[in-house]
Amino acid sequence: MARVVGLFKELEGGEQLLYEPGGSMPAVLTTELEVKKLMRAERKAYPLVYSIVYPYLTSRRLLILALHQAESKLLLDHKAPRIPARSGAWLEVPVEAISLAELTSVNVRKDHDLAGFLSWAGLKEGLLEVAPAMKVVYDAKRSKGKVRDYVDLIVKLGVLIRGQRKVEAPSDTLLLLGEEAVSNLLPRLKELLEGSKEVGKVEGRVEATKAKEELKPMEEAPSFALFDREAPT
Repeated sequence: MARVVGLFKELEGGEQLLYEPGGSMPAVLTTELEVKKLMRAERKAYPLVYSIVYPYLTSRRLLILALHQAESKLLLDHKAPRIPARSGAWLEVPVEAISLAELTSVNVRKDHDLAGFLSWAGLKEGLLEVAPAMKVVYDAKRSKGKVRDYVDLIVKLGVLIRGQRKVEAPSDTLLLLGEEAVSNLLPRLKELLEGSKEVGKVEGRVEATKAKEELKPMEEAPSFALFDREAPT
């Protein structure tokens, strides 16, 4: 089994490759931030990066290799730092950091940023106006790689929201477009997530049982208080 994927990501000891793509696919990275206001908190999603990627799924991680990237109009309008157009940047997401993987769709015609990017990449003709897509939501703080570093820089510089103390609970959403992602990658990721949940449930039951066993001697221990008293004379 290959111990290296893409350009060039080495797998960890015991890590198994479960899926590798037959070709590239478009992707959209969106970050969602919770902003503290005076009386409440508000969550808002910000489209950040459009990419042509090669996704890999292992027994531990979802690995995304981005070969071509472009900033959203939102970032360009805010004069954000530019992301290298051709970089070979990685995004690594631990499986346990993924909270959702589901089937969705993207209206390519209505998303002018995406349509422009696909035209630049020469892929627009290969997608329907409403393209099937795979949606992955994950804990942003647990992901890593150059793509994640760029998003962190954008947030840190206050490009999206002024004042770091206001920002809490960041999560990212990755959209992978096309039949390949929907038909081949999504079922394997969902199966892996279900397996992780079952393992977590079993581990939780084992821990609960251990805790009960540790408490049993204390609960069942007889009280000797009555026998400690002096007999009446």
